[in-house]
Amino acid sequence: MSSSPRRVELREWGRAFVGPLTEPDLAALGRLGGRLEVESVAGGHLVWATSYVGVVRLPTLEVHVSPKLAGGELGLVRLLAWAAGLDSLEGRRDATPLLALGGNSLVDLLGLLLVQASEAVVRRGLLGDYVEEDEVLPAVRGRILMRRQLLERHGRVDRVWCRHDELRQDVDENRLLSFGLAVALRRCRDPGVLRRAQALREVLAAVCDPGPVPAARDLPAIGYHRLNGHYRWGHELARLVIEGDQIKDLLQGDRRCFAFLLDMNRLFERFIERLLKELGCARGVAVTAQARDTSIIRDSRGEPYASVRPDLLLSWPAAGGPGRRLAVDAKYKPYERGVGSGDLYQAFLYAFAYATAADASAVLLYPASDGLLAREELQVRTSGGRGDARITAVAVPIARVLEELRTSGLTGPLVAELWGVVDRGTVGGEVRQLPGPAAAQPTANVV
Repeated sequence: MSSSPRRVELREWGRAFVGPLTEPDLAALGRLGGRLEVESVAGGHLVWATSYVGVVRLPTLEVHVSPKLAGGELGLVRLLAWAAGLDSLEGRRDATPLLALGGNSLVDLLGLLLVQASEAVVRRGLLGDYVEEDEVLPAVRGRILMRRQLLERHGRVDRVWCRHDELRQDVDENRLLSFGLAVALRRCRDPGVLRRAQALREVLAAVCDPGPVPAARDLPAIGYHRLNGHYRWGHELARLVIEGDQIKDLLQGDRRCFAFLLDMNRLFERFIERLLKELGCARGVAVTAQARDTSIIRDSRGEPYASVRPDLLLSWPAAGGPGRRLAVDAKYKPYERGVGSGDLYQAFLYAFAYATAADASAVLLYPASDGLLAREELQVRTSGGRGDARITAVAVPIARVLEELRTSGLTGPLVAELWGVVDRGTVGGEVRQLPGPAAAQPTANVV
């Protein structure tokens, strides 16, 4: 009987010595695409976590990466809820099990959230849509298809060709939930989550036939409105579950090996996007996400050469012409040792690209590890000493901001300070001196 894999607990961006790894272990890690890195050292291997959290199960090793900068598992739940466009889950009658599950894997935690969201959808009622159908019926329904009746059933009146509308629930909204639950059934271990997910799959199977789970990029795009708005939270979780499960065939033929990893960088971007959009909307500032601009970089013929696409582009209204524009980049990275040079170069490009006659600036937001809202002012100067562009790097304490949003909404002091950085380039919190860009880290051998 084979022994269970050794279990290693890591925090994001952390590392641990795991001893010698087998060739199958290294082969499986090589299929992760850098989401979990390994370095050969004397006596064995070091495993490095990145911005992905979740679980990786290898033949002899099981690595669990938990969120640190988001405030642990409960902080991750709150972050998921806010990024998905919902209020905090605090106060919900089904929130208590989340606290009990906090010590288990992220897969079970997301599975429980998906089950809760799907149950809420079922209680409210599964959406359906009317589909036009043509069929032969013993009684008239809808309207008679006279031409088809004369051509195919001339002189026969026992059955009539009719065209009518039929309410079907085999729609994208229900299929997307079913896809997410299918992944949860494969990956979750908690018996309660599995039991509830199976019951929901059976309910959905009675009304729709979703087929195999597609790749994340092929999931249906759904626009939300009054009739299907109650699906939004469930769909966000289903997409996250499916995206986390897209790393397949870690070890061909061994179903015990798998990886379920959630990209915290993307989740942080969604969190910042919603926060700035709501703050900007209240002040008449337009906030556009992932706006691709091909007018910035041109070749010698004046043709577009490359596109510029900041995470967020804020535009202030101005009378009689274009107003101020500001690029905001969100990076889920620990910058205690200094903002990385590559991220600085990118931010300075945005500052010049969207500069006005009076200002060339950009903002770089990253998660804080000490619970303080802090900033660092960085300048690009000419050789003559003139400052031409300014970058404000801001450490955002995710857990404290989420708690303030839960208790005070958008009117809390911490949120107001964060908007002050974006709106005026000032902050009332701590101004600290970050060290210079971190020295290049030893290159981890991604096997």
